[in-house]
Amino acid sequence: MSNTVRVLGDEMVFVIIYDPDKEMIYLQQKDATYWAKDFRLMHSFVGTGIRPENRENARDALARKLKEEMPFAQKMITDEMRFWKTFRLPWRKSVEGEYACHVFVRMMASRYEMSDLVDAIRSGGKKRATPTYITVERFKQIPPEKFMGSLGVVAGEFLEEIEKGSEQFWESLEKNK
Repeated sequence: MSNTVRVLGDEMVFVIIYDPDKEMIYLQQKDATYWAKDFRLMHSFVGTGIRPENRENARDALARKLKEEMPFAQKMITDEMRFWKTFRLPWRKSVEGEYACHVFVRMMASRYEMSDLVDAIRSGGKKRATPTYITVERFKQIPPEKFMGSLGVVAGEFLEEIEKGSEQFWESLEKNK
């Protein structure tokens, strides 16, 4: 079974991992050999395509991806992540149309929890990207076109939300467990 994007109308799912205490965000940067040439050296959140043939929902697809790439961090992320929203985003330059992009948020409760997560991520799994924790200030400096596909739109809206106040944002997500 292929992990590639198949046809228009596909759905993707991502999780934004954020530490409000340290004002850090977890990002991946795809490497120069990434299979999708359009996305090489681009930034992304942790995410994957949803496989409808496996009857996956967004949460299941993300759990599968995390188990493959970050097995020691999977439970730590999925147990406490909250659904934020679904975006309708245009495909990359070479494909017309749009796709559904479901986005979850995982806010770290403390700097110790983030340290544990960093250790878990570094502990194994297959890696196709360089994991990076960056400050919110550095995150703001990444131009939207340096994100995979249209994830720059997601990044911009996330910044708007946390600038309003990350506690209020997280509380608004509580009902979306």
